[in-house]
Amino acid sequence: VAALEGKLDKLESEEAHRVAADQAEHRKVVALEAKDEALRGRLRKGEADTKEVEKLRRRMKEIESNAHEKEKAAASGEIHQIQRSLEAKLSTEKAHVQELQARNQRLRGELRDASSSGGGSGG
Repeated sequence: VAALEGKLDKLESEEAHRVAADQAEHRKVVALEAKDEALRGRLRKGEADTKEVEKLRRRMKEIESNAHEKEKAAASGEIHQIQRSLEAKLSTEKAHVQELQARNQRLRGELRDASSSGGGSGG
């Protein structure tokens, strides 16, 4: 009876470890899905920003190719406004690139740490 109780305790302990590992894996999956959705949102925003930048650049070409249009746009401040918008988009994009580079560096460090400590759970 004692041997059976010992085996039962061992099985319960193993099951508890498996449940905990499954829960941890589930949390990782949920976190990855959230990151994936955030990235998709960022890509959609990036596409919208790209279209807006293209529109602004087309408008600048229109303005620059027509002297009367250029005069009117300069007087109304449109040229300055377009330039400010383009500069803002550029600085936002630079900040995003820096953020991605920092994240990439962090992930590389985590990968190095994981591979030097013998890998993961294998599952």
